[in-house]
Amino acid sequence: MAYKQVREILDDVQSWHQQLADVYDELAREASNDRVRLLLNGLRRHEEEFQAAVARYQADAADDVDETWIQYNPEPDWEEAVREAGLESGLPHEELVARLQQLDQNLTAIYRQLAAATAVPPVAELFESLAQMEERKEQWRSQATNELEQDGPVT
Repeated sequence: MAYKQVREILDDVQSWHQQLADVYDELAREASNDRVRLLLNGLRRHEEEFQAAVARYQADAADDVDETWIQYNPEPDWEEAVREAGLESGLPHEELVARLQQLDQNLTAIYRQLAAATAVPPVAELFESLAQMEERKEQWRSQATNELEQDGPVT
């Protein structure tokens, strides 16, 4: 069983979302299609906004919430979530979108797992709000993808 304080988990969350923003940035730079590049740049911005929201929460969080210990099993493996998604340059558009969707779902599940791992309502609400932020990103990505596809085939 893993034990961590909320503060430590939020540090991990910020670091992980920065890594994900870097992955999106790299994929965008390597993308051969302008519309795919726009999608990836938008996702990078979402990750940066997510990071900023977590930083604001940490700055404003009460010590009793920030220092709450959480026991959970298994410990979320942020890097594994990205590896499982298999994000890499050169993927066909449809495959990239499917993998992005899977990654969003994995992240939402991680945050919901963390919310369920505590009996402290403000902590559970925090992780549920992170899950909801992930769901909003997924909705944005889905809408942006649909708009890209309405403009014609994406290759």
